[in-house]
Order: sequence, then structure tokens, then C-alpha cells
Amino acid sequence: MAYQNEMRKRKTIVEGVFACLDRLGWARCKLRSLWEVDCEGFLAALAHNIMKAVRKLKAKAGSIAWEAELRTEMGEVATR
Repeated sequence: MAYQNEMRKRKTIVEGVFACLDRLGWARCKLRSLWEVDCEGFLAALAHNIMKAVRKLKAKAGSIAWEAELRTEMGEVATR
């Protein structure tokens, strides 16, 4: 049972990150030395995290705008 849970977690978390990086163009390392590959991996992780942050900020901004719209429809003054 624990094995199936771990595999389900891996499919949803790790494989999704790899798929996202593939779409960004990091399907394979283009550099050869250990230091260069390490830097390339760092840049890939940074790009992925920036994309996640942008998605979260966009979702949060949308929910705040929706709350403000709802308050104005109900006749309340938006406080945010």
C-alpha cells in the first residue's frame, strides 16, 4: 500500500515538473562539464519556480478581484 501511495505522489509531483521542464526546452542538458550542467539545472529549477509563482499570483489576483466585484454588487465598499 505504501508503494502505491509513493508512486502516485511521484506521478503527480515529480513527473509533472519534468514535463513542465520539457515544454520549456530542457529535455536534455546542452552543456558537458559538471559545473555547467549544475548551473543549467539551477536555471531550469528557477524557471519552473518562477512559473509556479506567476500562476499562484495570477490566481490570487483573480480571487481578490472577484471578491471586490462581489462586494460592490452587494453594495458594500471594498476594503482591500
